[in-house]
Amino acid sequence: MATAMATQALNEGLLRFIADRNGIPANQDLHVLIDTLIAKDVISLGCADAMRRILKSFRNDFHHLNPSISNVPVQDIARRNIEDVTLVEKEIFEHSYENGKLFPKQRKYWDIRPDGTMLVNLRFG
Repeated sequence: MATAMATQALNEGLLRFIADRNGIPANQDLHVLIDTLIAKDVISLGCADAMRRILKSFRNDFHHLNPSISNVPVQDIARRNIEDVTLVEKEIFEHSYENGKLFPKQRKYWDIRPDGTMLVNLRFG
């Protein structure tokens, strides 16, 4: 349950982060926000589909511990959400290395310092 809940929260945070970095108001319905990000060609359809799957993964049941949660395939949802978050992170934070230096594909999502360095935590997976 913790994995499902954490991936749902991360997905919502990523949605708002992406919107903010693209000058799009983030304080709107998350489904509408995804549609806006697609319309403005900010994210791919695959990324949008992954975000939507996470949004539809019984969020309220998990977060409010509704009794109906006992009927939800928690392990399957957690596994799928991890795969979907990985897809989203790859699209947004994709990077390469050249001569030992990190090169982000989409620089607007990285806090790059004037000297070209950046403070990051990379997840390999």
